[in-house]
Order: sequence, then structure tokens, then C-alpha cells
Amino acid sequence: MSPGSFINADVYENDIRGYGVGIAITSGSPYTLMTEGNRIYSITFMDSGTTSSGTTVSSGMLLANSQNNQIFENIIQNYRVGIHLIGNDDHTFSTLRNSITDNDISNNNRGMWIVNYAGVLQDNTILRNNVHNNADYGIYIQEPSENTIQDNDVCYNGHTCEDGDF
Repeated sequence: MSPGSFINADVYENDIRGYGVGIAITSGSPYTLMTEGNRIYSITFMDSGTTSSGTTVSSGMLLANSQNNQIFENIIQNYRVGIHLIGNDDHTFSTLRNSITDNDISNNNRGMWIVNYAGVLQDNTILRNNVHNNADYGIYIQEPSENTIQDNDVCYNGHTCEDGDF
């Protein structure tokens, strides 16, 4: 594939079971993925997969160096991190303009982990997700950047909250 070309893919109505990473969205070129109605379950609650900083983590869905993806109406359960968005520490990762909407993220350690290792992690929209019954945090933001987190139902996680806190 030539540099700067676009990859487009639709991933619908799959049962994805296992451990490690359920769906990884990573690329050095513009990459567009639409996921809808997938059921992503970890068989065991274990650590596997590696982030750019060397941290070991299993993720239901991993977005790193990916742009313009639409992630909606998925069920993600039993991972270390339900949805993991990463900006890399060597300034080469650009995780931009992704839309994460209307997902059910539960029974993970962290529902969502948004971490920016001094890369570019911005203009992502996290909207109307049901993030519940996660052991640690519903949505964990490390090194905040310019993203929109709005109208999510984040409850019954490691910390108490009320509807509409995000």
C-alpha cells in the first residue's frame, strides 16, 4: 500500500472472544474503520499486548495512531481496558478525530483509558456510552488533551457517580 493511501473497513456483528486485544486499530497511514454491533469478550481477565510505553495491557479495542474511525454499538467486557486510546511518546502517533458512541463497556478493570504519551491525541469524541461495573475506573484520563467526552452514563465503577457525570 502506498504512503498516504486510505484503508477503509467495516466490522459488523462479530463475536470476538479470546485474550490480548480484541480489535486493534493502528496504522501509519490514514485508516478508517467502522465497527458496529460487535460483541468483544475476553475469555480470561489477563494482561497481554504492549503499549508504546512498554506497559502490558489487554484491551477490547485499541486505537493507536489511527484517525477518523467510528466505533459504535459494541459490547466490550472482561478486559484490562475496554477501549484504549493512545498518543505515543515519540510524537509519531496521531490518534485523531475518532468517534466512540453508544457502546456498552462493562466488567473490565478500566472501562476507557485515554492516555497521551506526549503524542497527538485530540479531536476524539466519546459520546453516549454506557460505562458501568468496571473494577477500577469508568473513564480514566491520563495527560489530558483536546477531546470531547459528553453524555456518557458512567456508573457502578470503582468510584461512585451519578448519571450524566461526563
